[in-house]
Amino acid sequence: MTGADARLTPEQAGLWYEEQVSDVPSLYTEPTAILIEGPLDAARLRAAAAAVLGSRPALGAAVRVRAGWPVLADPGGRVDAVLEDLPLPPGAEAADVLRERALALWRDGIDPDRGPLAAVRIQRIARDLHGFVLLAHHVVVDGWSTRLLVRDIARAYASGEAPAAPRHDRAPAPPRMPPARPFAGPAPEDPFPAAGAAPRGASLPPTALPDGVDEAALRFAVTPFTLHMAAFQEALHQVVGVRTFLVGFPDAGRGRHDGDRVDSMVRMRAVLARVPVGGLRAEHLEEVCEAVFDGLEGPALDPATLRAMAQAGQSPPSAVLALDTVPALDLPGCSTRWLPLAPPRARFPLGFLLFREEHAAGGRTWLVVEYDAARVGDRTARELADRYATVLAGLRAQPGAGTAAGPGGDG
Repeated sequence: MTGADARLTPEQAGLWYEEQVSDVPSLYTEPTAILIEGPLDAARLRAAAAAVLGSRPALGAAVRVRAGWPVLADPGGRVDAVLEDLPLPPGAEAADVLRERALALWRDGIDPDRGPLAAVRIQRIARDLHGFVLLAHHVVVDGWSTRLLVRDIARAYASGEAPAAPRHDRAPAPPRMPPARPFAGPAPEDPFPAAGAAPRGASLPPTALPDGVDEAALRFAVTPFTLHMAAFQEALHQVVGVRTFLVGFPDAGRGRHDGDRVDSMVRMRAVLARVPVGGLRAEHLEEVCEAVFDGLEGPALDPATLRAMAQAGQSPPSAVLALDTVPALDLPGCSTRWLPLAPPRARFPLGFLLFREEHAAGGRTWLVVEYDAARVGDRTARELADRYATVLAGLRAQPGAGTAAGPGGDG
């Protein structure tokens, strides 16, 4: 972003518009909470956060409408990084208290009309016990960018120096995409048809998935995301009864020159699920892998594609699977722990959000389920989460028989 207003991409504008018409003002505010144990210089960490946020002009912007289109406009370069006290009640766990505070900050949300679009809160809980909360609006920050910001804040804290100004803060013109088109063949089934009721955001408590998924993926010669996608599709079939349907998934949307770019570049894709008769087995993983590749090579689910699908009588995916890597706040002399959060919101009728801790022993993965209780229902959401874990465990127990190599779903 330069001194001139920067137009939002169609995907970013869609996020902004969806939040404008939603009853949840924090629909696309993304919260990150990290518990810090050890001799932390909290004031220094606050200063490091302020320096990093201030080095990215887009994070200090606000969204304005110019000539009928939303743009990022500079509201004065205000940086929001605050050090505050967080009391720890007797007998309470620090992690639980920090989660509650992070979710309270999420409910307040970020107002894109006012800006800034990112904020940090350093929580003083007790001696040698602190919390780090990052709030960022999805219009300018995706999961990849969250990891970059947390990494840069840790580096600025360790060095005591402000980060160098980035070479670019806004993405170049997007690459040419395949033309918008509906999915070929008969209209896919919709697992959760719209019922006409107002969305009612809900979530299930975060759960740690069993270990061994990475080892199973290696055994089948696929990525963990392919294994998760196969289990997700089978669980939907077993619980809801659909067999041919669309599953949305995020594509990081980055090339080799975009690795250090802080921006919202994720594009939603869709895979056409065809659940096999007789149950999911190892030999079916190659078909799932190929379907994901087809989704990556096809058109993104941008407004033009969604219009083409509507004209063909097709509904957008009502089930979404995402896999992201947990940000790591590496601070000298301290131990840190990322805390999974489950905001009650309905960005999708059903969202299975996977968060992988690369620094945890064995690469632990957390599942967060967000859903629209008016379309999915609380009991169905819980049954889907349980069935998904069961199917995943069954796949892990099967002997390796695959030869496919699947793409990742990190967004």
